[in-house]
Amino acid sequence: MFMNILNFLDNCAFITGGLGFIGSRIAYKLLEENGIDNVISLNHYGRYTSTTREDFSDYRKFRLPGFADRVIIERGEAKHPLLVIELLTKYQPKYIFHLAALPLAKLDNLNSAEATEGSILSTTYQC
Repeated sequence: MFMNILNFLDNCAFITGGLGFIGSRIAYKLLEENGIDNVISLNHYGRYTSTTREDFSDYRKFRLPGFADRVIIERGEAKHPLLVIELLTKYQPKYIFHLAALPLAKLDNLNSAEATEGSILSTTYQC
């Protein structure tokens, strides 16, 4: 069974933040136009805005229309190097796109420490 999964994923891409607006568009382009068979999407499902706001909508559920069956969603944060190494070893992607970032970063909910951690520090490996 495990070998079948590996064969299924021979031609895949790995996207941190793949459920974000930009990540989901890249996933679509890779799957539909660039010959990638599957996308592995690492997402941490954080909410950086209040869900009680009148104008709040979670658009992530609408971002994979027509190709959700070709996206494997892994839950976690890109700032954890052991998790990223484990997933890269497991899936062995051909391409990697690092798009993990602070979602919905507006001035009224911007937290510079969280933004730095998700977008910048997650690309460094510290022993």
